[in-house]
Amino acid sequence: MLEKVKGISIKGRCFTSETQFSFYPESNDRIAIIYGKNGSGKSTLSEGFSFISSGNSSTDISATLLDRSDAPVSLAEESKIFVFNEKYIDENVKINDHSSAAFGNKQRPSASFAGGQNQGHP
Repeated sequence: MLEKVKGISIKGRCFTSETQFSFYPESNDRIAIIYGKNGSGKSTLSEGFSFISSGNSSTDISATLLDRSDAPVSLAEESKIFVFNEKYIDENVKINDHSSAAFGNKQRPSASFAGGQNQGHP
């Protein structure tokens, strides 16, 4: 299913009108890198993908996946989109409050991770 996806149409926040982005110009492309200046919409795009994958309605962002002819594509139930943005980090990676002092002492900060398994790495 995801191989049909070419891009996204999004509206909200910094995208005051519906805006389309093409991430996979060639049919066999599967990697896209999103970069830009502060305030250019990177976080809004990532939240648009989160909106599509979770199905949770957002009051300020609407987004739709697009196929090669710019027609809307529904996300199949078995398909998954994983978004690793600032919200994901805030909700799943916790660094203890005292860790900033550890950086000054050239020690590694203590960290705990939620949502994953510790693989025994220090």
